[in-house]
Amino acid sequence: MSAIFDKTLESSGTNYLQYEHQLLEGGEPETSQMLSQRLGDPDPMVRLTAQAFLDGKGQWARYHKEASAWLGGIADRPKWTLASDPTPQTLARSLSLDFKDHVANFLAVKLVKDVKEERREVSPKWLKQGVILYLQQQKKPSTTAGLIRFAEETNDPQLRDSAIDAIRSIPDPELSGKIEAERKRAQAQGKELPPALDALRNTGPK
Repeated sequence: MSAIFDKTLESSGTNYLQYEHQLLEGGEPETSQMLSQRLGDPDPMVRLTAQAFLDGKGQWARYHKEASAWLGGIADRPKWTLASDPTPQTLARSLSLDFKDHVANFLAVKLVKDVKEERREVSPKWLKQGVILYLQQQKKPSTTAGLIRFAEETNDPQLRDSAIDAIRSIPDPELSGKIEAERKRAQAQGKELPPALDALRNTGPK
């Protein structure tokens, strides 16, 4: 299962989904033991991913499967019109009412994994906005790792700003260290963090 977890970290889009399924359905206690060991990884995104799948193996497993199927059902509809698109606020409210904060880590990971796959009917913009707003409402410090990675990787300025606003609102004592880790990762790839994200290294959440 360790190899599957590594592939989960490296993959995105539909490739990610097959590894997500394998991890959620992996045998116990081996899978949970492996995931627990990865909670000490220096990469905040690795820690978040491990925690998200541990959540999905525990008492909230049903919520993870339901949330994944629920969001997939929305995104896979053949056609959306302006009249039928749910608003981000409606989506966030539905997620909060149905799942509370039990799927926050999981959806923070899924948000990141969707960045590199922009097919028309897969995770439309309003769905991403709704997930970001849901994460902002839940205010779980662990989810900032996913929001940071998303803000660094997305090409959509509006979504980036929404993610950064969410990060600002979440009281995370480890925020500066997470952003510094992301800065070093981006630097190793010859990139720079978006200025508004980089600025949070010093200001922290408000």
